[in-house]
Amino acid sequence: MGKNQTASVAKKNLSLQAKKRKKPSSEPNINQKNSPSLKAHPANVQTHPFVKKLADNEKSVRDNALKSLNVFLQTSKEIPSFELLKLWRALFYSVWLCDRPLTQQALTDDLANILIKIHSINFSTFLDAFWVIMAREWEGLDRYRLDKFYLLIRRYFAASLRRLKNQNWDDDWTDDFLKLMEHIPLNLDNIKVPNGIRFHIFDIFLDEFERVMKEDDISFTKGIKSKRTKKGIDEEDRLEIDNVPEYHTVNSDNEEESDDENSDDEDSESSDSEDEGWVEETEEEKSQKEKKKMDEQQREQIEREKEWVVIAKKIKENNVPLKKLLKPLESLATQSQYRLIRKAAQEVLDDERLIVWGVNKSSTLKEADSEEEFTGWN
Repeated sequence: MGKNQTASVAKKNLSLQAKKRKKPSSEPNINQKNSPSLKAHPANVQTHPFVKKLADNEKSVRDNALKSLNVFLQTSKEIPSFELLKLWRALFYSVWLCDRPLTQQALTDDLANILIKIHSINFSTFLDAFWVIMAREWEGLDRYRLDKFYLLIRRYFAASLRRLKNQNWDDDWTDDFLKLMEHIPLNLDNIKVPNGIRFHIFDIFLDEFERVMKEDDISFTKGIKSKRTKKGIDEEDRLEIDNVPEYHTVNSDNEEESDDENSDDEDSESSDSEDEGWVEETEEEKSQKEKKKMDEQQREQIEREKEWVVIAKKIKENNVPLKKLLKPLESLATQSQYRLIRKAAQEVLDDERLIVWGVNKSSTLKEADSEEEFTGWN
C-alpha cells in the first residue's frame, strides 16, 4: 500500500471516530474533560473583554468593567446555561488574576452583588454555573490562591441568602436554592465534588445566615460600599507602603559592625534589667487575672446570646424557613458515606444558636421529653 493510500485510510478512520463521539450534554457537568485547569492554561479562558479589567488594580477600570457586566446580566431575556458557564470560567480567571488583598475583597464583593441585581429569570442558572465552575476548577488551585476563593464562596453564599431575604423567603425561591445547594456544594452522592467546598460551607453556614439576619433592610450595594474605604485602591497602596521593612544604610563595614555590637550590648543590658526587676506573680494575682478573663468571656457570651434572641424574633416574624434550609445538612449528617463529612455536618446541626432560634431543643428539654415518653416499670 502506497503512502497516499495509507494517509487516506487514516483520514477515514479519524472521521469515523469523530462521528461515533457523543455530543456534549447541555447540562452542566463538573467532570467535563474539555475544561482544562486554569493553573495549566489560564489564557484559554479570556473569552470576555472585561475579564482582565475586573482584576485591574485601578478602581476606575474595575468599575467600568463591572458596569458592562451588570448591563449584560440585567437583561430580561433568558441566557443559555452554556453561556453562563463560559462567563463564569472567565470570572473565575479574573479572581485568579487578582493579587492585592483589598482589590480581591472589592472584586469578590462586586461579583456577589451581581446576585442581587441579576434578573430573576437568570438567577438560578447563573448561581448554578458559579458552583459548577468552582467544583470543576477547585483542584487546580494552589495554596496561594485558595483563600481568595474561600472568600468568594463566603460572599456568594451570603448573597444567595440576601436574595432569598429580598424575596421574603418565598417557597419557590427557597426550593430552587436548595436544589442548587444539593447539586454541587452540599451534594450527597457525587464524589467528584471537592470536600474542601463542602467543609467550607459547613464552616460559614450559620455565621453567614446570622450576618444576613442582622443586616437592616437596605440594598446589598449600600451595605458593601459602607464597609469600604473612600480612598479605594489608594488605601491599599498606603498599607503596602506601611508594611515595607525599613533598611538602614551604613558608610562602612566598621560602622555596621559597631551598630550590631551596640545593639547587642543594649539587648543584654535590657534583658539583665528585666531579670532584676521581674517578680513572680502570686497565686492570688493569677486567680484574679483568670477571673477577669472569665468575666470578659461571660460578658461577650451574654451579648452574643442577646443578639441571637433578636434574630430568633426576626425568624419568627418573617417566617424564615431555617429548618428547611438545613435539610441538605441533615441528609449529609445521616447519609454521607464519609464519617468526617457526617461529623462536620452534625456539628453544624448541634450548634447552640439553633436552640435559641427554635430549631433544636435544649438538652434538658430532650431529657424531659424522653422521661415523659418512657412507659416501662408500671
